[in-house]
Amino acid sequence: MSEKKGMIFDFNGTLVLDSHIHKAVWKDFFPLHGKTPLTDEEMEKNLLGCGNTEILTRFFSPITPEEIERLTYEKEAEYRRRAVLDPTFVLVPGVEEFLDYLKAEGYPMMIATGSEINNVKCYFEYFNLERWFDWDHIIYDDGIMPCKPDPDIYLRSAALLGKKPEDCLVFEDSLSGVLAAKRANIGRVYGFGPGYTPARYESVGGVDGAFDDFANWKNFDLT
Repeated sequence: MSEKKGMIFDFNGTLVLDSHIHKAVWKDFFPLHGKTPLTDEEMEKNLLGCGNTEILTRFFSPITPEEIERLTYEKEAEYRRRAVLDPTFVLVPGVEEFLDYLKAEGYPMMIATGSEINNVKCYFEYFNLERWFDWDHIIYDDGIMPCKPDPDIYLRSAALLGKKPEDCLVFEDSLSGVLAAKRANIGRVYGFGPGYTPARYESVGGVDGAFDDFANWKNFDLT
């Protein structure tokens, strides 16, 4: 029997559909700090899948490391406040069953997210993620790691699982995340999001399949 592949999951927009919450917070955050709000198209291209350090450096320069830390805390605290009050802040259909299956079958798996540590702690508690994931198998935005579409997050994930990148599968929603996985030479990449099709990802090298959620996980090729 062949060795099981490594399973690497993005979190925001993939396991939980919370992009609308992040967008809403950023829409309020930009004018609150004297910046012109971004359009939905600009957010899709320049925010989703990116870390706060990259976003704040790009749009709020000149900015000091201390200001980045303060504004990151402010933005993410507001995101968490809104998220836990939002009835749609739930694991997407099929996720729990799929993760239960992977764990039972002994697939090595982890989360690779652009979220910062306070959000990750919130997710672990709110969704009881320790059912499937070990804390030492989480890679998050530490303020130093290059953001997607840089491949580092997925190269590090594969290494942490003791796998070659080509022996891993990545589950992603964002264009920058899929591009990061492609640049890391991940073996198979699946795209996720309501109404998403493979055509959405053609500009970043394409995906091996696109799905609304994880309800049809039995159709995934895990080899």
